[in-house]
Amino acid sequence: MRAILRGSVLALLLGVVSEGRLAGLPSSVHSQQVTLDVAVLDKATVVRRQGKPSLTGQLTAFNQANLTLSAMGHSEKIPLTQVQSIDFEEGDIWIEGQRLPVRFRGSNILQDLPTKAFKLGNPPKKATIALATMSSQGLERLLKDTQNKSYGVKKILLDSSEKMTIYIGEIE
Repeated sequence: MRAILRGSVLALLLGVVSEGRLAGLPSSVHSQQVTLDVAVLDKATVVRRQGKPSLTGQLTAFNQANLTLSAMGHSEKIPLTQVQSIDFEEGDIWIEGQRLPVRFRGSNILQDLPTKAFKLGNPPKKATIALATMSSQGLERLLKDTQNKSYGVKKILLDSSEKMTIYIGEIE
């Protein structure tokens, strides 16, 4: 059975998708089958390691090795080994073709995720986070917290080039 818990921001395609029953989540949800869809703001600030200057633009690509930031017709590919964090505290989201300012309420922290768990959409206005490495208790709490709410990425901390912590916030 495939179930989608939808967010409330103008039918934005955000929510939690799982293979399993919604009733009785603790016994039926297997974290390797669960993903969280989140909005990605159109403005990102990449804070780099070793004193290199920060860069601001739109996150247009992200994979296990690099990310790409684009602004004013130019793009720059940055190895994840050079990235300390990606901040999304300011910017807009796109809902049904309209650009809207975003405000976050609260924060949920998704720790110790592999970098391959974050899949940026195309176009890069949303992303999917695979929750395979979360504990069953953490997953149950997250599913409860995010049910029927829309979330966006607030910040990504690169703990290493292979592990990250993602902060998400409820979109008001």
